[in-house]
Amino acid sequence: MGSALEEGLRAAEQYTEAGARADGATRVESVQIQRVDSTDRLNAVTAYVCVDVSEVDVVDSSGRSLVSPDRDPRVLFLVTAGFDADVLKISKRSVWADQC
Repeated sequence: MGSALEEGLRAAEQYTEAGARADGATRVESVQIQRVDSTDRLNAVTAYVCVDVSEVDVVDSSGRSLVSPDRDPRVLFLVTAGFDADVLKISKRSVWADQC
């Protein structure tokens, strides 16, 4: 299991334990390929991905927003993905910058 999946599962578990949920959708604003490793068996691709989270709200069990009003509406991630059985799978994702 890649670190991106592990982190996602951990975050989902924390949300569930806290009675929180996310509402809304994220949108990919742009993708800029940083590196392609064709020598890797998965043909790993590393890219900067700008994600718009302005329509996403995280709320507690009473419906109160847990999102800071100062949150940046866009986040730049550094993402690494590779092909596994002809399916592109994200193996790593980390915040690269608060804005993009």
